[in-house]
Amino acid sequence: MGSGAGSVTFGLETYIDFKIKNIYLLLKMWDKFSRCSRKDHGGVMYSIIELNNKQYKIEKGKPVIVDKLEAGENEEIKIDKVLLYRDDKDEVKVGSPYISDLAFKAKVLGTVKGEKIRVFKYKKRKDYRRTIGARPSYTKILIEEV
Repeated sequence: MGSGAGSVTFGLETYIDFKIKNIYLLLKMWDKFSRCSRKDHGGVMYSIIELNNKQYKIEKGKPVIVDKLEAGENEEIKIDKVLLYRDDKDEVKVGSPYISDLAFKAKVLGTVKGEKIRVFKYKKRKDYRRTIGARPSYTKILIEEV
């Protein structure tokens, strides 16, 4: 795209701030609606992290399936790209873009294969048909401590 009249450019910081504010507002709305159905209003600790340029919602003590990591099985990894953190007392910290003094320790449980993806190529009247299949690999991690 050219820089003609009427085009607006945003810097990376503006874009990240915009994304974090959207995430914060969505989670705030989600908390509001989920709190209506809970009997006790005790909070649940969760966080939004970034791994391999993708965002995941994690909770302490629960396994998460993420894109394939280079770490081996039973290896400890450190996750320091935390975008949002909510503790048990409903206090929310939002990073800009990351929370600097917060990191998680996770243990790699192993690799998991995803569902098979089928790709079918076809050209009419040319007797051309090709089927290709692939199964992506994922890594299962367990969040141990903050």
